[in-house]
Amino acid sequence: MRSARRPGVPVPPQELPMRLSIRPPAAVVLAGLALACAVPNAVAASDTTARLVVKYKTEAQAASADASRVRVQALAAKTGVELSALRQTATGATVYRMAEPVTLARARQIAARVAADASVAYALPDVRVKAAALPADPYASMQWSLQDSSTYTGAANLFSAWPSGNTRQIVVAVVDTGLLAHPDLTAHQIGGYDFISDTTIAADGDGRDSDPTDVGDYCTDDGTDSSWHGTSVAGLIAAQAGNGYGVAGGAANNALLLHARVLGRCGGYLSDVADAVVWAAGGSVSGVPTNTTPARVINLSLGADAGTSCYTYLQDAVDAAAARQAVVVVAAGNDGAASVGAPANCSGVIAVGAHTVAGDLASYSNHSADVTLTAPGGGSCMTLASCDSRPTYTIGNGGTRAASAMSELTGFAGTSAATPHVAAAAALLLAVDPSLTPAQVRSLLVSTARSHPSGTYCASHAGQCGAGMLDAAAAVAAIQGPVVTISGASVVTGSATVTLNASATGAGSGAS
Repeated sequence: MRSARRPGVPVPPQELPMRLSIRPPAAVVLAGLALACAVPNAVAASDTTARLVVKYKTEAQAASADASRVRVQALAAKTGVELSALRQTATGATVYRMAEPVTLARARQIAARVAADASVAYALPDVRVKAAALPADPYASMQWSLQDSSTYTGAANLFSAWPSGNTRQIVVAVVDTGLLAHPDLTAHQIGGYDFISDTTIAADGDGRDSDPTDVGDYCTDDGTDSSWHGTSVAGLIAAQAGNGYGVAGGAANNALLLHARVLGRCGGYLSDVADAVVWAAGGSVSGVPTNTTPARVINLSLGADAGTSCYTYLQDAVDAAAARQAVVVVAAGNDGAASVGAPANCSGVIAVGAHTVAGDLASYSNHSADVTLTAPGGGSCMTLASCDSRPTYTIGNGGTRAASAMSELTGFAGTSAATPHVAAAAALLLAVDPSLTPAQVRSLLVSTARSHPSGTYCASHAGQCGAGMLDAAAAVAAIQGPVVTISGASVVTGSATVTLNASATGAGSGAS
């Protein structure tokens, strides 16, 4: 039976200049609209609006104030929502002001009931925007991979993807070396299970058990130290943001971490990985207690050698997870080969290659038609002669065999590092709209991916690197902002006060 291994190992951190990224307005312009309820005191101003922008299909409709008043009066009798016209925009739309600000969630509920008038070209919220400062974590400024692509070409726009308003915490399973109680993770860890069935590989005194603690995965056969790989992967997904310690994860406070230990001394077995995938998604595994906190995202930063087939027992596990609405995200592998191995070549997974700071394919990254997209993994470039080869940055541990001092900053390169960036983006999408299916999550990530830059390997080798580079902010923006229309109204001139009926359609329409 083939053994699974971890495609990415920590590398030493290095000093980098601090940078501040600014969120582009396009990432938030559809963040929400609200129309008809008072805002609770605890709701932040950025999560509310008191304005909307409406444009009509013809100038005649926009200029017909008398017709507008008639229509608005009829709507006022139905809704009781009072609006006043503020101004015309440069492109011919009208900005309306509501009597009081309302929540974005309420806006989505109202918008779902409106949107039928043939005279309206569009109606959209006029939402507040602000500079997106880095999280209050001392090393967040070094995390190029989570920052804006306007600053680093290969960055995944994860910090700017963090959704506003009331969202959920999504359970993400890290199927890896297990759990360490790292100070940057403990607030988000919800336990897990040890799936290593071989007692020698487990090295914790027994086989499978309810303790997923990472006791070290060093391998005397090949002279490698313990990697604390699962901790570094988990840090890229859900290191606590804003706690004044360490780094921030890509999904930060929108994710909870479920650890399934499958990698021990010198690796692990795919059969254990298969059982862990089924269990993580909430399925039944003989002899293992039921998982009461099923994961919606499963991160597999591991794999067999390039070319290894996706065996039936592994494909069955992936299918079982998908049937339970879990998104399975898998590392493409670090063989530098023009093929991938299992589980990255299983049907229905999101297979992730790695690119560098500059957006070139990383020299170690596997690439083939099985790759779904690439994400930041750091390291050396496949093609570009001048290459910024810094790794991604996360957390770790300093022990060479047993765990010792926790690290607030660890360099981490490989497709193992690229994969949790995509898992974090998937978690953010589900935090906004938990009704999304695995296929819909995949489609959103693929359709919003950015093209690889000109001159890079992927740009000149079509079909080898998937849809492009991960753009988490674009994916979240694609579902977070509903389009709003106004029924039977046109522009009101002057200082007239009007009432409109409105609703929005879009993901996360006010559900909690």
